[in-house]
Amino acid sequence: GKVDYYNRDDLVLNEEELASGKSLFCSATPRSDLLIEVPGIIRPTDQTATQFTYSLLSLQALNDQVYQATLAPMETTLAYLAGQYIEICLPFDEPKPFSIANAPLGDGHIQLHIRFSSDNNYAVKLIQHLQEQQSLTFRGAFGHCLYHPEPELPTVMIAGGTGFAPLKAIIEQSLSVPLAQPLTLYWTAKTRSDLYLHELARQWDRYIPNFRYVPVLTGASIPSDWSCKT
Repeated sequence: GKVDYYNRDDLVLNEEELASGKSLFCSATPRSDLLIEVPGIIRPTDQTATQFTYSLLSLQALNDQVYQATLAPMETTLAYLAGQYIEICLPFDEPKPFSIANAPLGDGHIQLHIRFSSDNNYAVKLIQHLQEQQSLTFRGAFGHCLYHPEPELPTVMIAGGTGFAPLKAIIEQSLSVPLAQPLTLYWTAKTRSDLYLHELARQWDRYIPNFRYVPVLTGASIPSDWSCKT
């Protein structure tokens, strides 16, 4: 892209450096869209994906369709950022992406939210694999759906169904320090039971300043006692 300077006479860059695309971030004014590359700084999306094997600690039913698998490193621990995902590597299928449902806050465990139904052959085999092998091999981490604490602007998050998983991780990360900016979560589902961690989100809303939870039901049949959004 193109940048300009208020006073070019005082530049410490020579014409050859300017022509090669080098610039001074402290004084350059952008004149077009820019792609900025800083030597020594690696974006999360540029990190080399590595394969890991984790052991299964627990497989918990959160409702009649969603399981939460909690996994612990057997050797190497995955380094990831809240909001990223892994690709599960099973011997019977191509790698499949699953969002990590918890923030990396110290114990090295990761959580996955798996929607299980009899007509979802992959989910059936994945649950069976976890129960039989008590371990899971995957590669990662991937993705750039990340938490940005700065600037301190109001944040709106929108999740549908198990799309809540990466946002749960981001919210946990944001709540690890006093929440500076207003953060609102809209979580939509067809039925009340599909909001499988509804009470957790309500607790965040009740006890965390600057956090607001808005559950939304979208199904054809809305319970008569439902007083939230539709």
